[in-house]
Amino acid sequence: MVEGHLENPHDRFFKDLLGRPGVAADFLANYLPPELLAHLDVTDPEALSGTFVDDDLREHLSDALFRVRDRTGAAALVYVLLEHKSTPWPWTPLQLLRYVVAIWEQARREGHTSLPVIIPVVFYHGQTRWNVATDVAGLVAHHDEPVLRAWTPSFRYWLCDLSRFSPEVIKGGALLRAGLSVLRYVFTDELPERLREIFQLIALLEQQSVTEYLGTVLRYLAATGTPLRWQTVKTAAREALKEQAEALMKAPFVTEIWQEALGQGLEQGREQGHAQGSEHGKRLEALHIVLRQLRRRVGPLPHELESTLTTFPLETLEALSEALLDFQTQEEALAWVQQAQRQTPPRTE
Repeated sequence: MVEGHLENPHDRFFKDLLGRPGVAADFLANYLPPELLAHLDVTDPEALSGTFVDDDLREHLSDALFRVRDRTGAAALVYVLLEHKSTPWPWTPLQLLRYVVAIWEQARREGHTSLPVIIPVVFYHGQTRWNVATDVAGLVAHHDEPVLRAWTPSFRYWLCDLSRFSPEVIKGGALLRAGLSVLRYVFTDELPERLREIFQLIALLEQQSVTEYLGTVLRYLAATGTPLRWQTVKTAAREALKEQAEALMKAPFVTEIWQEALGQGLEQGREQGHAQGSEHGKRLEALHIVLRQLRRRVGPLPHELESTLTTFPLETLEALSEALLDFQTQEEALAWVQQAQRQTPPRTE
């Protein structure tokens, strides 16, 4: 079975983390091998789109691709390819080699007379030990026989195995350490006791970022099916965020993120709707369905968009549940919501 479909929550969380200002540079500076850092300038990596990936590869890759310069000042560029994995996959070397060849083919078509250096980095945070080959030669039968060694391709990747890191080894700024700590402990029994440390790191961010990234972390944890109890989350938040905690934990978008992703919100909405016959219960059920459908359709939603949806009455949410089937982009969803917001009177409950 091929691992690493683009839609899994680990991929989304990792790519979201690297896409935040300064985080990619922070990651490369702290986790590339020292001998590479002595040669590369990673202070301002340029994020590149996945345009090198063909349709077949796109199904299997969840990469982040960056271009950095070397420290000699030469015009040649070095590509750093980061591939996220949450389970070991034996064919990883071949997968990455195909990606590298796709980039080289693009360079050839563009008329380059030499090919760029590409440094593949696999970022791993799964439960089991990474026990697969880190060189394509390890996939080739009889590759150790001296007479055949010269005919065996040599291509390797650098493995960053987060699952083997202790807390003090996780380096970088507050945002990078918070995100990596979440990934480090999401599969472990240690997660509940590590939450306070993670929230303390989030508390070091700017005020606006605290609210936004807390929502991102909670959405990720809930989407992974972690057995965390909501009371555990609230307790860790109170201890780490102190005076900010109460307001944040009571914010509708925070509780609804958690409830919706765990399926609790939908279940509670049904219970409220059937037991009480209330309009609120029906509206809550519709809200959670719409949030789930929108995320599957266009990906992670901005906090502002989710907050707006919580103000919509039942009939608007029902209309959106039909309209979203035609959405192709997040911009289309936002345009529909903005138009509906102008036409929808304030909800009173």
